[in-house]
Amino acid sequence: MSTSLESGGIVGGYRIESLLGRGGMAAVYLAEDGRLKRKVALKILSPELAADEAFRRRFVDESERLASVDHPNIIPIYEAGQDDGHLFIAMRYVDSTDLKKLIASERHLSPERAIAIVTQIAGALDAAHAKGLVHRDVKPANVLVAVGSGGDGSDHAYLSDFGLTKRTKETSGLTKTGFFMGSIDYVAPEQISGTGVDGRTDQYALACVLFQCLTGRTPYPRDDDAAVLFSHLSEPPPSVTETDAGLPQAIDAVLAKGMAKEKDDRFGSCLEFARAARAALLAPSGEAIVDPAAASLGIPSAPSRTVAAPALVEEPSKRRGRRIGLMVGGVVLALALVAGGLALLGGGDGGQTTLGGGDEGRTTLVALDANDGSAISTLHDEAFSEHLWGILSIEDGDLWQATEDSLVRRDDQTGEILDTLPIEGAWQTITGGFGYAWIAHPFAPGETEIERMSPLSGSSKTIKVDGDPVDLRAGNGSIWFLTEDGTLTEIDPVSMKVVDTYDTGAVTPGVAVPLGGFVWICECEVGRVAQFDPRTGEIVKELDLPEHGFVIGVDTTDRENERVWLLDPEANTLTPIDPATGEVGRSVGVGGAAITDAKVVGNSLWVASQTEVTRIDLPSLDQHVFEVPDGISAGSLAPTPDGSIVWVANCGCPIEQ
Repeated sequence: MSTSLESGGIVGGYRIESLLGRGGMAAVYLAEDGRLKRKVALKILSPELAADEAFRRRFVDESERLASVDHPNIIPIYEAGQDDGHLFIAMRYVDSTDLKKLIASERHLSPERAIAIVTQIAGALDAAHAKGLVHRDVKPANVLVAVGSGGDGSDHAYLSDFGLTKRTKETSGLTKTGFFMGSIDYVAPEQISGTGVDGRTDQYALACVLFQCLTGRTPYPRDDDAAVLFSHLSEPPPSVTETDAGLPQAIDAVLAKGMAKEKDDRFGSCLEFARAARAALLAPSGEAIVDPAAASLGIPSAPSRTVAAPALVEEPSKRRGRRIGLMVGGVVLALALVAGGLALLGGGDGGQTTLGGGDEGRTTLVALDANDGSAISTLHDEAFSEHLWGILSIEDGDLWQATEDSLVRRDDQTGEILDTLPIEGAWQTITGGFGYAWIAHPFAPGETEIERMSPLSGSSKTIKVDGDPVDLRAGNGSIWFLTEDGTLTEIDPVSMKVVDTYDTGAVTPGVAVPLGGFVWICECEVGRVAQFDPRTGEIVKELDLPEHGFVIGVDTTDRENERVWLLDPEANTLTPIDPATGEVGRSVGVGGAAITDAKVVGNSLWVASQTEVTRIDLPSLDQHVFEVPDGISAGSLAPTPDGSIVWVANCGCPIEQ
């Protein structure tokens, strides 16, 4: 089954007339309602999505919520349902162009026209926010413009794809995971850092849209995705008047507030932002203001949050329309996810890990239902490592594994292998962050080659650094490389240059967890954890670590609940530490055999302990325990973003009771 339908075909009582457009997730047709004889835009979702029962339930629920939003600038949904395996949405058909094409044809819009369109979209967003919906992908391509269709010949704007993109990208609740979704030219800092979104997240994107309307370009045109992401995180909002000196300087202050790095520094609503922009750009008569009038508004420029970032390339971007889902809010341990990406310790020819071979009949991966623990599917193949990456998502959520010589990308719902990227040479450590895979290759005694690989194309760039590799992590805006002699090297992820090196004094370094502005260094063999401050180059605090224990870092969607966790695999306890204050919280015990892995998705902390998988609800700490199937020793785990499935790797190691 496919989304390709012939003219005259019937889906859900709608007769197909012609194809309007096609994307990776759906096709949109012009169709006629056989009952009411009206034209509709009929969106047919891909068969892969239609076949997913959990997605179908979420899809119908989200469509019903969106249909309850009655606003003239949101395209009405008439019906959402399924027919003969087709999952469809029937919407009002609007004869229109989109704002992206309009800007391209006009080069830029007049202040009057830009404000009229942005104000309409602001009202639509506020109405949806009142219903608990956050778009998270506001961009010119998602704004439809019926040119001159207003009663006075003005444009009528519609916000499209509201809520639909959100659900297909999740595959459930991206607000509860460490992934952002959205188009990176308009993505808010909190979407990148995974610290939670609300209506002010859409306001940030809307401010980016207004900037593009007025200038004809995106706020941060850069050569690659990582540079754009860092600009959103750390560069001050650009000045409109530097591009067009004829515009009043007051609009710079409004856009600076709308694009503030911190949500609390933005306007209270999208309409409040739009009204401030109107006051800055237009006189009471509605005509554009030419003379600067910034001082009259009394709107200060929003302060920028300090984030370690390099100088960025200023040439116009050659990227267009790419979306990237980046794991920035995960979990870290010596063989698992780190805040800012994915982490594997050991592998390759010189690694610390024994890689499995996937004998026929041997279970290598098992998918468990996250609600009741029942086995959904098992996999028996050679793409196996006890180190299951979790998700480094480009477009749809993908499940990544590492073998001795490759990275294997799987479908995160079915486990089907989608792609294999070769790794050249022996590797010691792999992590993920800022849209790339980062690989540490032992190059020579006392020297390591750090490789940055694009999961999109497999292309890479390398840098040589001093030291023998112990750990490689992404977080706090940088890549962090820890060596056997305790040296910590900070690497700029965009320029691939060394920012600084630090002598941490660690005697037996094992893990470096960047979180909350600090780097938590585990000296696992001597039972000590050091809170290292790169800003001062000093150890702030040292804590005792249980024998054979290790450290993970948890970056939740709520910044106040970020925690570093001390794991004791023998006592099977997890102890939280506030990364900012160093305050130690109450320990949590889990059952099963020795703890092998732990990760956070949304408001759940998942723990693998060989014979059991435990889901701990945060912050209540309520536990849900699932036994793993016979013959499996749970090594590493990866919950899907929607919380419906948890993938468990069979490490094949002896059970340590």
